[in-house]
This record gives sequence, structure tokens and C-alpha cells, in this order.
Amino acid sequence: MLSRIPPLKPAAQVLLDRARSILTDGPPLSMNVELDDGEELPVALHTLLQGTLWATLLESGADPDLSMDSYGANEQGLHYKLKDKFPWFLCRKFLFAHNVAQKDGETYRGPEYLHSLYAGRLFTAFTDESTRLRLARIPRVIRVVDDGLTFIAQTPKGLFGWGVDFVRQLGMDSSDRIDHPTRLTFPQCTKVGDCERGLGAWRKNDLVKQIWMRHGRTIIHTPVGLIMAGQFSKWFVGDVDNDTFFHQISLPAGFVPDHIIQDVECVTILESGSHQLITGQNTCGQLGLGHAYGMSGFEPLPFRVDRVISAHPGSIFSLFLSGETVLFSGLTPAVLASSGLLPGFGEGDYCPTPTPLYFTSPINAMYCDEFDLVWVSAGLSHFVTDQGMAVCLPFEVCRCCSYEWVCDTAGIWYRVPGDGVGVTVADEDEIEDEIVDLVPVAVGPGWV
Repeated sequence: MLSRIPPLKPAAQVLLDRARSILTDGPPLSMNVELDDGEELPVALHTLLQGTLWATLLESGADPDLSMDSYGANEQGLHYKLKDKFPWFLCRKFLFAHNVAQKDGETYRGPEYLHSLYAGRLFTAFTDESTRLRLARIPRVIRVVDDGLTFIAQTPKGLFGWGVDFVRQLGMDSSDRIDHPTRLTFPQCTKVGDCERGLGAWRKNDLVKQIWMRHGRTIIHTPVGLIMAGQFSKWFVGDVDNDTFFHQISLPAGFVPDHIIQDVECVTILESGSHQLITGQNTCGQLGLGHAYGMSGFEPLPFRVDRVISAHPGSIFSLFLSGETVLFSGLTPAVLASSGLLPGFGEGDYCPTPTPLYFTSPINAMYCDEFDLVWVSAGLSHFVTDQGMAVCLPFEVCRCCSYEWVCDTAGIWYRVPGDGVGVTVADEDEIEDEIVDLVPVAVGPGWV
């Protein structure tokens, strides 16, 4: 029928011929195209590598989240509309590139920030600015390390940082948010600077062996040692002229860290094989080193630590898990003095050397701060507060909250009165303070 239509004007004839070709030969394929010997793919958008194609569509304004509607986008501060999803459906190759990026790429969503990373292309957006994802103008990204607020991208041209820098954890002369990925430099670390300059122009990523980011601190393991920037830098590098930048951490000769323990904000432990070094808050001897001197670097640990159970900022004590034993050091709080777990020590007694807690039966979880103490054995939970309450509950607690709230392993919350009598089922919505999880342990009875 189409073939019987008389000749049309040139522009109309092109459209008609295209329609006739699609009906008779089928549309041109965007995927799985069979090529004859010597034939090459056409120069077209859909023949680009899928990583390049994904980045091109994203930069053009395509919404990468096909499951979120316009209302959800506005809720997150993004300017995406329904029509912004349409480009992914223009051909099979576009949708295929999107699906592969969703599967093999990386997406981070936070309260005020999100990013998408695939095939080395990084797109970022601070959602409090009501925007869209935009391509970060940095070299191909190998990986992104973050602590939820601050981000560092490792690239062949060096490290780039952005996000929260309130405590100088990016080593920049700023106390504000860094909106765009900015090159990290190390003016106070001579050996690190020399090492980086000695690397090839596109091999600067070899400067980094490992990056640890937590509690407002950044620690970078390089071929010439550790450097750090951020909160409480004096514990790590001592007094320095300018604590805004990265500084070298002094370590014993031959000590090459292969693991770091940063369970809590005020204690950091480095491991190298069976050897451990520690630094952190020590105003009350809570590091278990036998003294209460302020720390200006790492010191060898005289005992083994597998996990830090309790060591809160401003706290007067620490609890360490060492094998099947819980060790205490620091000033004895009232809650521990009244629990019977620390025989021979009263409230306020000084204990700068690690001392084991004494349990009458094996325990599988515990939590302790200066106000609440909970430990769990088979089918039972012991709950002690600094107000003098001590009660044994006939179920296993997995979470708790300030003085009177505990949650069992089935997710049911209970309110425990101050006198320990009349435990009642509670609604989680009633709880206003911070909820904490108990720390899983495997501790034997007595002193192990």
C-alpha cells in the first residue's frame, strides 16, 4: 500500500521511506548487531561504551532512579520530573546501560547528599540545594571512601575530597562544607609529598594503601607511613604548628599496620600481626597503660584487645574485650561499683591497669556507660543503673535506652521503673533519647 503512494516532496518522502523500511526490515538494532567481515558499528550515540553512554544521559538530565516519582524526588530536594526518566527507554541499549550501572555501580544516599558512581564517572548532588546529579570534574574515580559526611575519591591523578570539613578531616584550610571535589595536598608531610611527586603522572593512586575515615578523622596509609587529619589530632601526632593539615604519625620501626580498631570515638588501636598500639583519651587512665598522661602518639598495648566495648567522649573509663574476658580501666563509675562485677573497687577508685570483670555465668552481650549497665546470659538480662536500680529480667535484651527502656530480641520494648518493679510493655514512639545496641561478646564465667 505504501509503495503505491505517488512521489512526495523530498522531506516528506524521506519520512515515508523510513516508515516503509521499519515495517519491512524492522527498526535498526541498538544491541546485538551482527557485523559482516570488515564492517564497523555506525557512529551513533547507542554504540558508545555503556559507561560513557550512562554518563552522557545522566549529564543531560536523565533521572537515574526509575522507581522514585516526582514527589519523592522533591522530598529529597532533587529537581527530577517524570519526563526525566524517558531517555532510558529510547532504545534497548540505553535501558541496558542503566540496569548494568544500577547493578555494578555504587549509589550513596544521605540526608543532604547523594552520589552515583559507575565506570569511573562520579555524579554528585547536595540535595539541600534542590538540584540534579552533576558530573564531578575530576579524573576517573577508582573508589570512594566516606564516613557518611565526608568523602574522598581515589583517582589516578591523586585524592579528591568533599563534604563536611568542620574539624579539618580533609586537611584543608576550611571549617565549612566542601561542595566540589577538591585535590588533597600534604604540605606538612614531606616524605608523603616526595613519594607522590615520584609517582607517574597517572599513577598517583599508588600513594594510597588504605584510607580509614571515622569519628571526624582521616587516616591514610601510604608507602612511607601513616598520615592523619581531623579531630583530636594531638592524640596521634602531638603538638604541631598547624593542625589544619595532614601530619605524619610516628610509629615504631618495622610496625606496618594491617588493621585498625575504631569502634568508639576516643580510642584508636593499630594492629600489625600480633602487635597493637593505642592512643586516645586517657585523662583517667582509661587506656589501660598504667598512667593517666595525655597522649601525643601511639603507645604499645600491654594486653590484647579484640574490641572496644565502652569508651565514650568525656567518659572516665573504658571496657575492652580481650578474648573471653572483659577488661576495665579508668575511674570506677557508680554503676559498675554497685554491680558486683568489679570486686574490691568502689565508686571513684582509680584503676589505670586492665582489670577483668567477674561474671557468675557466661554472657553473650553487654552495654555499659556511666548511667546504665546491661549484661545478658542465657534467657536472662541484668539491668543496673547509677540510681541504684538492679533488676534481673526474664528475657534477653538486645537494645536499651537511658535508665528505663530495654528491647528484647523479638523487638518488643519494655519500660523498667526506677525500683525495678512492674516492668511493662512500651511503645517505641515513647522513647525520645538515643537508642543503643548491646555489643555481642562471648565471655566465660569468673576470671578467664
